[in-house]
Amino acid sequence: VFLFPPRVDREVNSGGRYEMPMQRGANLSIGLNYSRLGPQETHSGGLTAEQFAAFGCLSPSQNIATAFVDSRYRLEGYDVLNGVVRYTSSDGRWSASFYGNNLTDETYANNAQAFGRGYWGAGGPPPATGINATPRNAIAEYRSRPREFGLTFQYNFF
Repeated sequence: VFLFPPRVDREVNSGGRYEMPMQRGANLSIGLNYSRLGPQETHSGGLTAEQFAAFGCLSPSQNIATAFVDSRYRLEGYDVLNGVVRYTSSDGRWSASFYGNNLTDETYANNAQAFGRGYWGAGGPPPATGINATPRNAIAEYRSRPREFGLTFQYNFF
């Protein structure tokens, strides 16, 4: 069991900016950024079915120590597209930007926690009476921000 989750399986970032000089020295720029984040384990306790197969185990029940998956939860990968249009005055004293984040309005989880399952999913060790709690768990996913647009203004005093 690891204290911290592993890195994202795959991550790709790509972006670009196009500068257009305007009359009297002002500048207009357009920027676009694309990010692809692959799947990620939020907590890597225990082994996945693929890992069991790779180690030659027949089933997770063969080894309780490696089968303990109390907090394991896998976030799906996602894509995000952001853009900005920025106007800068000829003297560089001020600028205004119009931006859009998550332009494709993707709904994705950027963090999650799983509670239960594993040892606690069955209610702990069986009591002497043989009566035990039913399996239970809870998953908390923290969702991304929806598509948003904004306008910023910046003035440089110095």
